[in-house]
Amino acid sequence: MAPGIKLKTQFKLQQLKRKFDRWKRTVGEQQRRDVKRYANEGARLLVRVTPPGSMGTSVAKGIKALKERIQEDLMGENTAAFTESDVRWARDKQGNLFCYFKGTRGRNAQRGRPGPFITYKGKATSGMLKALNVGRYGVRHVTDVGGWIKSNPNYYKFKRRGDATRLSWKNAYRHVAAENAVKKEVRRRQKKAGQLMAGWQPLAKLTGLKLQAAVARQRGRGNARMQNSVLHKAVITAQNKSGYYPGLQSIIDRQLPYLKKKLRLLARRYAKQTGKKLK
Repeated sequence: MAPGIKLKTQFKLQQLKRKFDRWKRTVGEQQRRDVKRYANEGARLLVRVTPPGSMGTSVAKGIKALKERIQEDLMGENTAAFTESDVRWARDKQGNLFCYFKGTRGRNAQRGRPGPFITYKGKATSGMLKALNVGRYGVRHVTDVGGWIKSNPNYYKFKRRGDATRLSWKNAYRHVAAENAVKKEVRRRQKKAGQLMAGWQPLAKLTGLKLQAAVARQRGRGNARMQNSVLHKAVITAQNKSGYYPGLQSIIDRQLPYLKKKLRLLARRYAKQTGKKLK
């Protein structure tokens, strides 16, 4: 019969206690740092997929494209404002005075997607407004473009068109407005580009994520906090409250499988780093 093998191990209890305390302290600190790293990766993804961003483009390009859409939605494509010099006066066979637009400069000469407003430059003279049919066929002279759109939600709606959300004014009269009044509303809306993304600002600050300038200068509404957890040591929660976008949660939910996969890879890397520190 083969001789038995004996193992003899000696350790000092105080030394083991110090090592165990160091292990708890190291793991606790490491987990708090790691959860910030995980949340940083999540915040980066959330900003990127929040409209006007998408996985197919960068945040900067998404914001730029939105600003271009806002201008096209309100100003139209390849359209120009009318001036008093475009108006001509004449008399019909009965001797009644009427006005019209000369040559091919009329409304029907405009090409491309039209905006919801026929625009004019300069002072709104009676001749120009009359030539633009203000007061007839339901056409109105709108001075507060933003207020008019907001007060008529049944006619001006945002609808999905292709890969983007565009302003739709179907069934609405094409009213008349000053070009500067429309441009003012364009600038107001463009300044809000990235505002929905800015709802992740508290999360970005908590996790150390640097936001793009176009997002950082917005006044987003949201919250983020880190809480102690018996099970996980630390947990970060965040909520975006900027604006109303009912489809945002579904957009985020679609990214969760991708995010979980990436975080598992990060977790393995951080676990190896922690193990090396404890040796």
